[in-house]
Amino acid sequence: MTLKLLIVDDEPIERQALQQILQKAFPDFQMMQAKNGREAVEYALKEEPDLVLMDILMPGMTGLEAIELIQQKGIECQFVMVTAFDTFDYAKSALQLGVKDYLLKPTTPKEMTQIIGAIAEKIIAEKQQKQQFEPFIEQAFVSQLLFDAMDSVEDVLPLPLKETTSFAVLMVTFAEQVKGEAVLKKAQQYGVYSGVLYEQRRPFIIPIKEDFRQETMRVAKAFIAALEEQHYSSVAISSQIPSLDELSRGYREAWLVSGVAQRVIYFEDYVQFVPMEADWQAAIDQLDWHKIRLLFQQMTQQKPLAEAREEAFQKLWQVHIQLHQLGLEMGPPTLSFSDESQAQLLKDIFQAIDQLARHEEWLKKRQESDKMQQAKTYIDQHFSEDISLETLAAYLHLNPIYVSKLFKDKLNINYIDYLSEIRIKHAKKRLLEQETSTKEIAYDVGYRDPNYFSKVFKKYTGYSPTEYRKRALAYDEI
Repeated sequence: MTLKLLIVDDEPIERQALQQILQKAFPDFQMMQAKNGREAVEYALKEEPDLVLMDILMPGMTGLEAIELIQQKGIECQFVMVTAFDTFDYAKSALQLGVKDYLLKPTTPKEMTQIIGAIAEKIIAEKQQKQQFEPFIEQAFVSQLLFDAMDSVEDVLPLPLKETTSFAVLMVTFAEQVKGEAVLKKAQQYGVYSGVLYEQRRPFIIPIKEDFRQETMRVAKAFIAALEEQHYSSVAISSQIPSLDELSRGYREAWLVSGVAQRVIYFEDYVQFVPMEADWQAAIDQLDWHKIRLLFQQMTQQKPLAEAREEAFQKLWQVHIQLHQLGLEMGPPTLSFSDESQAQLLKDIFQAIDQLARHEEWLKKRQESDKMQQAKTYIDQHFSEDISLETLAAYLHLNPIYVSKLFKDKLNINYIDYLSEIRIKHAKKRLLEQETSTKEIAYDVGYRDPNYFSKVFKKYTGYSPTEYRKRALAYDEI
């Protein structure tokens, strides 16, 4: 693995000597040089080196000032100080900035290569670990987008999502015991973003460039082809979503029709909505079961059988959607198409309504239990782990949509913001430990990407982790 190394020293001979020694020991390194602190900051912003050898005393901006500014800019790299000053004050300042080691001038080539080699090994190991976790990071921000947490991930969204103005949510339902690794590889090829697998369903976000049907069908067919023929799978596709803020609607639409026994199903094809009269809308919004029964009774008496059956199916879908938005998971509504009279149709409708009403009553009883406290306790105990909204929902035996709504209704905060606040609270305590690097703290409090941790930390505190540590330790010494 190639690493980028930046050598910063105001003496050209020193820079060249360091580069010759290190180039011989590490031929795969990409070497760069900067002649002062200001130039080092410019290189860091442009090239994002993995390791910086920084002289302490230089004209203008000192090495310590340059390190501090680079860290404030959010650049994650390791630093080794090169100095002729072996003093406590310099060592203390460097330690607070997270400097990994320092070399005293003059130093031997052996000592230099040993120190740089050890740090390089750690950097490579961290990069490899980060590559392993990248799919989980992607799934985490996709889940946040699908559950109305746009504000929490806006800073880390990939450019294709930021620049796209139209989207679709695609839901793949896998056969039991099938995780769909082949589908994840196809998603990368097609520029599609994967969410978390939950109850054998995995959501994907598709940025739409031109033709909605053509692009979504191409991805759906590729996903199905990637799965083995003996493993039945289906793909449900939402309507076209005009903005990232509305992706949660796309998720609900795709989930609702994901249980339909078809290889590829579009939400718009399965649910042809008709404008509802005000009385219907009010009854369904309030789940007024008595009023809903009366309206169905009137409708079946006033319309021909075929028309009444079609409209009944549409209205039952609306009731089903209302319950789903409250967090109740169930299969799509069904009606018999063999009814020979309005009376038989009405009987079937009432049976379907009774089933929906029983599910709603069950949901209310579940709501009465203290699920919120269970959720908070679980987060307090597992905040350092990769606990997605789906993970928490599975623990609580609830629908992720309902859990997301629970946080907003009970705590007036979305799930990811609550989890972030808990993590940042623990990170602030850990930053008082001078011997622990910010990267270690990031991993320890549940972040797999130190850059993302720094952005989140600054969002909640107004300071980068390094700035916060410096201020906190300075205050503690007063």
